[in-house]
Amino acid sequence: MTTRFFVNPTQPLRTVDTQGELFASLTRIIELTPPDHHSTQWAYQGLYGGPTSIAYALYRLFQLYPYLAVKHQSLLGWAHDYLKIYCDEYGLDEYGLDEYGLDEYGLDEYGLDEYGLDEYGDNVLFAPTPNDCGICNNTLAQVALSAVMLGDTIYVRKLCSYATAINSPDEFGKNSWWRGRAGYLYFLRLCRDKTVERILAGYQTWMSYPGDDPHDEFTLLGAAHGTMGIICQIVLSMPSVAPTLQKALADILTHQCESGNFPAVLALFPEDELVQFCSGGPGYVISLRSLLPHFPDLRERIQNAMRAAQSDTWRRGLLTKKPCLCHGIAGNALALDDDNQFFHMLSFTGSDQMEQMDRLLGREDRDDQEAYAEVGLYEGEAGRAWAWAIADKGLTRTFIGYNDV
Repeated sequence: MTTRFFVNPTQPLRTVDTQGELFASLTRIIELTPPDHHSTQWAYQGLYGGPTSIAYALYRLFQLYPYLAVKHQSLLGWAHDYLKIYCDEYGLDEYGLDEYGLDEYGLDEYGLDEYGLDEYGDNVLFAPTPNDCGICNNTLAQVALSAVMLGDTIYVRKLCSYATAINSPDEFGKNSWWRGRAGYLYFLRLCRDKTVERILAGYQTWMSYPGDDPHDEFTLLGAAHGTMGIICQIVLSMPSVAPTLQKALADILTHQCESGNFPAVLALFPEDELVQFCSGGPGYVISLRSLLPHFPDLRERIQNAMRAAQSDTWRRGLLTKKPCLCHGIAGNALALDDDNQFFHMLSFTGSDQMEQMDRLLGREDRDDQEAYAEVGLYEGEAGRAWAWAIADKGLTRTFIGYNDV
């Protein structure tokens, strides 16, 4: 075993009860962190973690399993319970983000600056800003999910209303999926209607430049934080702009390492230690699957890059980190096209295997705060439930919150 990954024991290839593991995963979420509106353990991190991320996972899984009940309640029922936690904690009504928003209470009452940030730079109201408008922004996640779950256009209008602040000409801001405008594109795509189409049309000013501040994040390359993810969100949102991004995509492919992996940061090329969705080859494969139909001139290069990255993921993808979507085995498994390899790698996220791994790595004991952190969508149980559903239903191996819509 290395410090980052286990040697993959490929003989024999393993199989797994996907439906049983899915149900076990869902049960653990609800038993370990029930939708208790009085808990002080929740962290509100948009789709990354916290109750809103769990609500989104359960909502999407309900679409796949409309008749599945856990603890005598449908997945949609549980999704609504988790979605309400944020509003209930801050005393909001059903339309209530404004009840705790900037225009209702004012900034002076909280000692905040014009962007809703406190003296330490923390966005305590989760108000979208040019530097905080990606999938980790809880307000955007809450509004977008309310729109699709409740079918109420008031939330769509609210989501679109943030475009002015997010695209402020006074601040360059961030463009990454994680923290920037590419993440906002995902939320807009989730709630797509005529209003959203108009917002997307206004994005032409930055779509032609798929990077952040060249002195800051522009050298980040990966799916979560860098150019690969930005290109993916732009093309999935507006396929017609793909030709303008072909050179940028081709440039990224030139930085593939000999191992098949990609560097997290351009300046560190050819470093290739991070074999994970966020910053390495698995994220490229998952992105390139969606991009392949839009770049016919790069088809052979894309396919070759995917095969090389998948080979490296198969070799080094059994990470010692918790088996989550963003930087763990669950996300890496989704990058594998071969069914036998996919099920084999995913089996290492099963209930028994996780217990064995925790004992081996000394992770058996966890406090309540750790338990709440380990059920979210991208770092925990909710993400594993998505991977189990993909395996059980035989669906295209998409990454929820990234390229699943």
